[in-house]
Amino acid sequence: MARTSRQTAKKRRLRNAKNTRIAAPPTNSLVAGTSLQAAKNRRKRDAKNRRTALRRSTILQISTQPNSARTLRKSARVQQHRDDAPHQWINTWTKDPLYRYKPTEHHAASLLGLPTELRQTILGMTVTSAEFELWTWSRLGQWVGALSCVSPLFRVDMMYVQRIWKTEKRAADAKDRLSIGALELPGPGVGVKHSKKKGRQVKARQTQKKVRDQKCWYCERRHFSKDPVCPLARENPSEWVRRTRVDRRRSLVAQDASNIFGGTKITFEG
Repeated sequence: MARTSRQTAKKRRLRNAKNTRIAAPPTNSLVAGTSLQAAKNRRKRDAKNRRTALRRSTILQISTQPNSARTLRKSARVQQHRDDAPHQWINTWTKDPLYRYKPTEHHAASLLGLPTELRQTILGMTVTSAEFELWTWSRLGQWVGALSCVSPLFRVDMMYVQRIWKTEKRAADAKDRLSIGALELPGPGVGVKHSKKKGRQVKARQTQKKVRDQKCWYCERRHFSKDPVCPLARENPSEWVRRTRVDRRRSLVAQDASNIFGGTKITFEG
């Protein structure tokens, strides 16, 4: 019984001592330890910042032009898009011949007001027989596209005329092949002189596919031959300055790279 009471008293004293340590205010030793740790972290942070600044300072850029990037103004971009729009064809009708086609009544005295059969006959007569024999398939296709661009009604009519031309063109090509096959070719060894000289083996040269130069974001033109300077800045510098503005959001661009000397600066301490 006495032993149990002593153990209970011991547990009570330990519990009281623990509560006293938790509720006790911070002592001078604790404050000193916290300040020392903060000072140590500050020294580490300052040392890291010095190393970063030293590493960045080793990059040396010497430019003969202002270290600024120039890009087209918004008004210049809009005007440039308008100037380029007529040369960027979007032939939607090549996939959909009935694109924007609406049956409407035209004046009877106009070509569009003629009956469909008569209008298709007139379109078929735009190519003479001599031209039809000399033209290739690609040239014939270009002429079909040129007539289709006149009007949506012409485009619908050319669907029929194009089928007639294809049939006649295949027949003409087949006739030419038969006429060539009917020629009397010389027999083997007749009129053919074989040379005893053996030539060397010729290997076909493998050509790599040419990659088209990408458009520059700053001038919206292609830099041919990997020219670092924008074409307008090289051709007409005053016009380039008039159409552009300084882009402060970006660092030095490729158009000023031709006037930069790259080097490394070494800093000696002590």
